[in-house]
This record gives sequence, structure tokens and C-alpha cells, in this order.
Amino acid sequence: GVERRLERLGPDERRAVPYPYYTRSTRVVGEQLQAIGFVVKALDAPPGATVAEFGCGFGRLTLEMARTGLNVTAVEISPDFADLLRDNAAREGLTVSVARTAMLDFRPAHRFD
Repeated sequence: GVERRLERLGPDERRAVPYPYYTRSTRVVGEQLQAIGFVVKALDAPPGATVAEFGCGFGRLTLEMARTGLNVTAVEISPDFADLLRDNAAREGLTVSVARTAMLDFRPAHRFD
């Protein structure tokens, strides 16, 4: 699956060509962008709202929500994906809290909007 493909990519490749762009498929890229747009629009959250995303994977949605001014907590069990998300957020100067844990084990310190 996706995690196996991530393991085959070196750290520099993961940063240079993130998902979905490394697929080189206009269909996959278009579907991913539409899905992100749908979720961001459906949230209809004001800047500063706190949201949690579970199973963020490559973090494409996570980063878009952070870019819109949301306070995002990403819950991700995979250490590779969690590290990748932290690195990408830091590179872009975005603040994203990453909790590396299973969804059912996540115990937030605060409520989310």
C-alpha cells in the first residue's frame, strides 16, 4: 500500500515530491485536490478553530487546514508519516501538533471545535 511506497522513497524524495504528485497521475492529483477542497469547505470553520485529523498520512489535508489558520492536531500511528508531517509543517512555517498514537488511544488535553 501507500506506506510501502513511502518506505521505498528516501527522505529527500518524500520531501521533494509529496503525495499525490509522485504518482504522476493527473487523475489521482485532481481527485486528491478535490477531496481536500471539499473537506476544507465543508468544515466552514473560522480561523483559530481547533480541529483534529485522524490518520493524516502524508498530511496534505492537515497542511491545508493549517494554512487556512486552523489549529490542527494530527493523530497518526505511523512514525514515518508523523515525522514527514512534522518536517513539512516546519519547512512551511506552519504550526501543527502531531500525536503519534493509535486513534482509539488518543487522549486530547483539550476539546476540539
